[in-house]
Amino acid sequence: MLQNEELRETLGKMDLVLSQIVESIVWTDGEGKVKWCNGSFDELTGKLRLFILGHPLTELLPLNCGDECGAIHPCEKILQNGEAMDSECRYIRNGNVFDLEIQGRTFRSRDGEKSAVFVIRDVTRRRLLEAQLRQAQKLESIGSMAAGIAHEINTPVHYVGENLRFIQESISEMETLFHQLLKGDDKPEPDSGLAKIHAIVENLDLEFVQEEIANAVGESLKGIAQVSRIVKSVKEFAHPGEPAMEPTDLNKIIKSTILLAANECKYVAEVVPELSPDLPTIPCIAGKINQVLLNLIVNAAHAIGDHLQERKSEELGKIEIRSRVEGAHVEIEISDTGPGIPEEIRSKLFEPFFTTKEAGRGTGQGLAIAQKIVEKDHHGELLFETEVGEGTRFIIRLPILQE
Repeated sequence: MLQNEELRETLGKMDLVLSQIVESIVWTDGEGKVKWCNGSFDELTGKLRLFILGHPLTELLPLNCGDECGAIHPCEKILQNGEAMDSECRYIRNGNVFDLEIQGRTFRSRDGEKSAVFVIRDVTRRRLLEAQLRQAQKLESIGSMAAGIAHEINTPVHYVGENLRFIQESISEMETLFHQLLKGDDKPEPDSGLAKIHAIVENLDLEFVQEEIANAVGESLKGIAQVSRIVKSVKEFAHPGEPAMEPTDLNKIIKSTILLAANECKYVAEVVPELSPDLPTIPCIAGKINQVLLNLIVNAAHAIGDHLQERKSEELGKIEIRSRVEGAHVEIEISDTGPGIPEEIRSKLFEPFFTTKEAGRGTGQGLAIAQKIVEKDHHGELLFETEVGEGTRFIIRLPILQE
């Protein structure tokens, strides 16, 4: 009697230990009907133990494998082959997709009865991380390519600008020449060269031409200067930079990022920078802070754009960007006039892969990466305040001195 109690106690402890394992462990008979499973399998299937025992594993775990595992269920393959096998499959429950790794092995008990044991791992998050890593590597390649393109653009932009400046100076000198030739009240002799010049000037409406050429050259020079600023911003953003912190002008980074995000913002919001001229240089990794700012500004633009679309409004929203000193910290504030963040999702805002955007528009990594950069890499804080219907305000708080 005592031995039976000790056996039951030991079996109870083993069951408790196996139930704490993250992987799902399933024991079936030779036909694939479940004889025992741990708690992780209960959670995976969303069923109570009562509705699991005695039922075929293939029915409890219907898989959507596509071409990866063929028409035969991988658990069925393991039972048929009678040897250890590894398979990767996709399981869908209530619209949720799970990527699974299944390992199985068949064996026979002392009385010759055939059984099988399966270890099932949920590798969904790992697959997402792998996909994110591939995307990051792709973006890294695009960034390197962008730096090269920016360098190539910079050369023609430079000489076009120099040529325009030469034309501008030449026009100014030509104006002086024409004024000298045409000044005076005395009319030139009818057949003289000066009379012919007067006639050509009257036919050409030279004053109008001079004015318009000067305006055209001036606007072209402004455009070239804008292209140069964009090229410089792209090169700075794409440059990997140093892994160590170095003294950085945050106002310069903010201006550069606003320029990069201009295309995302210009159709939905006016960007209003209010940057403190007394901001000190602080130690940080410039490229990473640039990435944080770009994520927050683009998110603000998307939020305002969606809000305007819902209200069917053509009035531009507003994104305000401020920098200031607060005690031992520098703060960068980015506020928008978007719809605000609903209370039910605020706690999930910095979770990896959480996004409210439609597929293809967001990976759910932007805010998670931003928080890591600010808090882990720079020992700062990334905070937000929001009010539904009024907008959202993000605050980046960075220490002026690093230990």
